[in-house]
Amino acid sequence: MTSADPLPSTSHSDGSPKTKEQYTHQGDVTASRYFQFRRAEQFAGFLLPKLRAGMHLLDCGCGPGSITVDLAAAVAPGEVIGIDADETPLVLACALAQEMGWSNVRFIKESIYSLPFPDNTFDVVYSSQVFAHLNDPSTALREIYRVLKPGGIVAITSAANQDIFFWPDDPLLTRIVQLYIDQVAKNGGQPYVGYEQHALAAVVGFQEIELTGRVNFIHGSDDAATGLVGFLEDLRKTSRELEEQASAVEAACRRWGSTPHAYWATPLLELIARKPEN
Repeated sequence: MTSADPLPSTSHSDGSPKTKEQYTHQGDVTASRYFQFRRAEQFAGFLLPKLRAGMHLLDCGCGPGSITVDLAAAVAPGEVIGIDADETPLVLACALAQEMGWSNVRFIKESIYSLPFPDNTFDVVYSSQVFAHLNDPSTALREIYRVLKPGGIVAITSAANQDIFFWPDDPLLTRIVQLYIDQVAKNGGQPYVGYEQHALAAVVGFQEIELTGRVNFIHGSDDAATGLVGFLEDLRKTSRELEEQASAVEAACRRWGSTPHAYWATPLLELIARKPEN
């Protein structure tokens, strides 16, 4: 099947989703700062061996840019462009690139559904933790396919949300995870899309598809607990249950962070595939 074959879509002709879609952390500075702990070694390690100097790379849903600047280092002097539909993290991304001195990376506000680039532009398109928030991941994959050069690589990381685990066990933290997943779905996302992203890529026309995985561990600490509380801050605005239990939730996070040997583990599903040469 080629990218021209019919594919069920829930988007309008201009690429915008028919079903209302809202990024769960839209405009949330606290969450954006929290996401800056993500670096390429952890979230793009499966892609790094395939990168080389001079490549032209696009990061879709770059957030605060902490992974993007690492990718810029890997392909320098090749150009890297990070796009995000939310302006809030882009301010942080631009500041980070300037701080680190990478002049081969730039950030712009754009939609993954309608990328403002000609066909066959990029050697690599990367996306981390974005597809779960999309109402129409198939249309996003079609756009990625379009802007990739023949032989180009797509690399996508999605959390296996159904399989998040942590220690020590706490029923309230378990409930928090489910509330977050439910909110992503209410906002028009598909929180479990990572489990089928390889199949979606095949339908679009990608070949040489590889699906791998790893687990991202966050070890318990006061800083980690503070980060978790901040991450949940925006979710409280949309969850009455979470707001009513705000004190108990923060106490549970602090308790987790202060427990020796505590950890929070998020399994990551990693897709890498290639656009056919012709």
